[in-house]
Amino acid sequence: MMFLKSSTGKSLNDHIIKLSPLIHYDTNTPENVIPLVKDLYALDMDLTKDEEINSIIACFNAWKNGRIYNQPIEFKVERNSDLLFQQGDKWYQDGMNRWVSWEDSERPVN
Repeated sequence: MMFLKSSTGKSLNDHIIKLSPLIHYDTNTPENVIPLVKDLYALDMDLTKDEEINSIIACFNAWKNGRIYNQPIEFKVERNSDLLFQQGDKWYQDGMNRWVSWEDSERPVN
């Protein structure tokens, strides 16, 4: 990331789209999502139980529906656990929209 930024002079957002849920809650997180995030914190790497798999599916759905943050390229965490997004997309849909716009800009015009 540092190489791309220094060698091109462009923003990282011009080169990278990162789509991944950020398992974090803060004062802006909907109250009904916080128990899910806490469940996700407690999961082991080896998921074998149906309820664990269901938590991952619920995470995906909450992330896709804008209820869990997207993991940005660069961010800071304040003392109260709120996030300051510096580079990257805060929401899944923002990243997907950028991805689609990149694909659309590369298609040949007939």
